[in-house]
Amino acid sequence: MSKILLQVEEMEYQLRQLLPTGAKDDEFKHLAGFLANVANAWRTANQEQRNKLANVLFEEIKLGSGGKVAAVKSRTEFEPFFRLSYECHARDIAGDPGGI
Repeated sequence: MSKILLQVEEMEYQLRQLLPTGAKDDEFKHLAGFLANVANAWRTANQEQRNKLANVLFEEIKLGSGGKVAAVKSRTEFEPFFRLSYECHARDIAGDPGGI
């Protein structure tokens, strides 16, 4: 097994340990906090660190013309994380930040 693959698996293990074992609301709150930290980490990371983070979060990344990311498929364990992010973003766009 390659060194990079071992590092990715170790990061995945550590991230799974951060997930709460309680109610769904607690899990979503935790994931929202994690999402904010991932965004901050991404902004401050170098390219090698970004590649490692992307490998932990995504099962598949498709590039479009010009090498820009066109689509991603998250790893199964991170689907709630991205679903929460999408739902929060959709509420903000709709002008309904409270989700009412």
